[in-house]
Amino acid sequence: MRHINSWRDLEKYGIIGLTGEADGLSFRLLCDVTEEGAGLVERFLGGTVTVTRGSNWNSRSSAKGEHIGSVLLPYTLLKPLGAFILSVTGKGSVAITEEGATAADNERDESLIRESDEKGYVKVERWLVRSTAPGTGDRNQHAMSGRVD
Repeated sequence: MRHINSWRDLEKYGIIGLTGEADGLSFRLLCDVTEEGAGLVERFLGGTVTVTRGSNWNSRSSAKGEHIGSVLLPYTLLKPLGAFILSVTGKGSVAITEEGATAADNERDESLIRESDEKGYVKVERWLVRSTAPGTGDRNQHAMSGRVD
């Protein structure tokens, strides 16, 4: 099983949480991103995101690549962003829980999550279900026109 329960868990996907002090509203977390991280944030939001390129706060590189810029992300995006990333980078089901998101990469993992939920160890708020509509990946494609919505 794979979990995303904190901003640190997103580092392996190229989204590096830094500080909340950069946001005057204390509503968003400043994150450095790698190319992969910027791509995942854009894919999650369904369009182009302005990543302030070259303004990364840390000049270091991570295991996932060079930090290319920064972006402010609302704290409330952790669970949905984490669930989305687990879904598009894996093959199994994803459960959104009180703590974050957990990927069940096989039937055994999924049965363990469901059993834990039934016993009250973890509360599953919802399961992400992959679309069975015609299309590819995380966007649906209109069968007749080929347009992606």
